[in-house]
Amino acid sequence: MKTNNENMLRYAESDLNITYIDAVFNQHLTNSWKHTPKVNPFHRLFFVFEGEFIAYIDGAPITVKKNQILYVPNEVSYQSESLSSEFYYIGAMFSLGNDGPNDYPFKSLYNLQFPEKFSKLFESLEKGWISKTFGYRLRTKMTLYDIFRNLLAEHLMINDILHGYNTIKNAVHYIEENYYKDFIDLNDLAKMSDITPTHFIRLFKSIYSTTPIKYINKLRMDRAVELLDHSSIPINEIAQQLGFHDVSYFSKLFKRTYGKSPLQHRMHS
Repeated sequence: MKTNNENMLRYAESDLNITYIDAVFNQHLTNSWKHTPKVNPFHRLFFVFEGEFIAYIDGAPITVKKNQILYVPNEVSYQSESLSSEFYYIGAMFSLGNDGPNDYPFKSLYNLQFPEKFSKLFESLEKGWISKTFGYRLRTKMTLYDIFRNLLAEHLMINDILHGYNTIKNAVHYIEENYYKDFIDLNDLAKMSDITPTHFIRLFKSIYSTTPIKYINKLRMDRAVELLDHSSIPINEIAQQLGFHDVSYFSKLFKRTYGKSPLQHRMHS
């Protein structure tokens, strides 16, 4: 069984042999539409700038929305129909060499982390194609390669995040079940994940965009708001229930988070 690192290395070494670009085109529609099924000898790649539609690849429906990319392999039945009146996409039709290295990890639908990057790449793809200036086919092919390279980079980044989450998920579950306790030891959280405290903090921050301590305090503050809004428990008892023995520190942290003290929040809730 391959490890996550081995799979990531395999993806990173993926190769693609684009031999020919048949067309680059756009469609900007303001009314409903439906394309009938047909088999095409070319591979297709679409970036949706506006609207959404349903694609049927060999009869299987896929909903494609704004800022997503659809890939349709060659020699399949393809049909599509609109789900919005305003619709705009740029697409490319291309061939892959049968005798070349085509071990690229294609997906039918790509949910993008950085859609603005791909919108610019597809606009560049179309601009290069319609220019018909010297070397435009080579330039278009280079841009298409760049699109696939960036799709692969996003794929690896998502897998890296998932791997990181799987490493610390038991510790995160422990935090979410015990955030109200007096003290949660970072060393214990790291041991649950079988990594060093430094590595645990780095992984946690890369996934949650905050530190473990700030995450714990956010859970405590959210719970404090619930108790202030929906109970008559005294503020000092709420602080103690959430692991704060110093009520003044609890109040300062609450005010820093929400811009008002616990008492002010309760009076205006």
